[in-house]
Amino acid sequence: MLAILPFLISLDSLVAMILTQEY
Repeated sequence: MLAILPFLISLDSLVAMILTQEY
């Protein structure tokens, strides 16, 4: 379970970057 933590964090930051670029 801990192995996917970095992936979830990077995915969340990636989505945040995309959202900030849209707006």
